[in-house]
Order: sequence, then C-alpha cells, then structure tokens
Amino acid sequence: MTKPWMVLYEGPIWQAKILQAQLDGYGIPNFVPEVELERPFGGFAGSGQHNSCVLVPPECEDEARALLRYSPDKVVEDEPN
Repeated sequence: MTKPWMVLYEGPIWQAKILQAQLDGYGIPNFVPEVELERPFGGFAGSGQHNSCVLVPPECEDEARALLRYSPDKVVEDEPN
C-alpha cells in the first residue's frame, strides 16, 4: 500500500506554482492539482483568486521543507505588497 502524498503548502495558486517550480529545480517530485476556473453559470474566473496546494511524496517532505525554508506561518520570504 502506498502512502498518500503530503501537503507542503496550501494557498493562492500563483504561489503554489512558484513553489512547484522551485521543487522542480531541486528535482523533488511534486504535484499541484489543477483548479477548475470555469464558473458554474458561464465565464471564467481569474486564476489569481483561486487556492491550490503543493503535494510531495512523504519520503521527500523533510527535504522539500528544508529546501524551501518552509514554516507553517510563512512560505515565501518576501511577499509582494
């Protein structure tokens, strides 16, 4: 039986995609589920307003957190204003 992937980050999709690119650069397996952007009554929502998550295999979680200098209350060192 395989273990479920661990949630490394949850928040705005733009930030999840940045973290995904960083993990890719380090060669750490990861997955960001795609967000359905179509609204139920037609039209599309802006992708910047949606949340997503970054998932990593359990055996890579510690390494991923260390490489990203992750802490539960702050993921990115310099957040945009």
